[in-house]
Amino acid sequence: VRTEAPAETATGTTPRQQARGAAEAAPRNHPGEVAAAFLQLSLHEYQEALKRDPTNTAALNQFARVFWQWRLAAADGVLSREPTLMHAREAEWNARRAVSIVEAKLDRTSPRLVVSDRSGNAQGQLARAVPKYLHPPAATALGSLGAVLLAQARAHEALEVLASAQTLAPEHPMFDDVRWMLGHALRCAASREFRTDFPAPRGSRGPRWRETITPAAAARLEDIGALRQEAAVALDRVRERQRTREGRPFAGRTDVMTSLEVCRQDWLELASKREGHGPFRYVLREEARERRTSLCGRLGVRVPRVSGQEAVYLRVWGGGVERLRLEAEEDARSDVVPLPPTTSRFYYFVQLESEDFRPLSLALALGPAAGAGGAAGATGAAPGTGCPEGPNLVKLAVDRSTDPGAGTAELGSSDAPTLEAAGADRPDAGAPTR
Repeated sequence: VRTEAPAETATGTTPRQQARGAAEAAPRNHPGEVAAAFLQLSLHEYQEALKRDPTNTAALNQFARVFWQWRLAAADGVLSREPTLMHAREAEWNARRAVSIVEAKLDRTSPRLVVSDRSGNAQGQLARAVPKYLHPPAATALGSLGAVLLAQARAHEALEVLASAQTLAPEHPMFDDVRWMLGHALRCAASREFRTDFPAPRGSRGPRWRETITPAAAARLEDIGALRQEAAVALDRVRERQRTREGRPFAGRTDVMTSLEVCRQDWLELASKREGHGPFRYVLREEARERRTSLCGRLGVRVPRVSGQEAVYLRVWGGGVERLRLEAEEDARSDVVPLPPTTSRFYYFVQLESEDFRPLSLALALGPAAGAGGAAGATGAAPGTGCPEGPNLVKLAVDRSTDPGAGTAELGSSDAPTLEAAGADRPDAGAPTR
């Protein structure tokens, strides 16, 4: 550090020096600006620590937690400046790195730390498979990853991570934040599903509107209600534990009737618009799906092609998938990215980026593969294969935008009718890889 400090001070052009300069120049009569500047400086300091020790789990986890605290404060209106998409990519990469370090200590017969099945049986198997001495570091790393995902309003992926974190978390107050975040991830997931499937403005429904909906819509309401009940149990547990403590960090923030502001917004959309520097150049759309036996329950995404000399990349948000460079239209190669199965429509998002990570399109939500984990549209296993029938290969198409207002559609929106109408690389890496 002593060797590098004079050079950095002399040039003043490193991100770390720029962050320190911004922190020192922040107006002291605006506490929010000062706090945001020092949060950004904190992230750069952890980056410097990780350059010297890439496996420093404390720095990996703390980078993710600082990003979460920054997003939480900005969403609550305490800070006027938000973290960037680059911070989000870095925080997620660091948190996944911390999880992989713990997973590397498991034997080959143990499952991965993130178990998508939240049932008691599956979570009990996870608790038994992970040695007791690894429970605290595993819960810490999973809590960091869950916080990053929740900060990006990716509640459906966050609740799977945080459910596993809660299973492994010891009965100690320092892990109450894991239980608290899980409760709000469930609440946010329920809120997003309700807004998507029942988009009528608040107060526009009559007192007996539930009696007029279709059976499919009624079933969706039951599923959403189940998420809210699960959230109430998790938040009640945190509230009970807080009553016996002198310090109560979650006082007033365990109300099951109110979602956190941090996940009420489609943050990927808002951040993309903020950092896209004007109208988006491209529009991603999903074409008709096909069935591929080779995927067998997984969701495949066929990488689209794009014309022109500009380097364009496809980023998949969800499951830690990295980005791929799109080939020109005349090139014959077209990769298929296999994704682990999910039953959620809000787990995977795809987005186009430039070589310097600038968003070139809005994020597009990908629905689950038919038959994956009992997803809608399942028709049983194909004869002789044991694989679910139904389309499981998503073919993406790229259109050039000619409308100056293009890219303003709601994240994950589509032309499909709602139920009510019908009745997740390193951002600082050199060459992006798979």
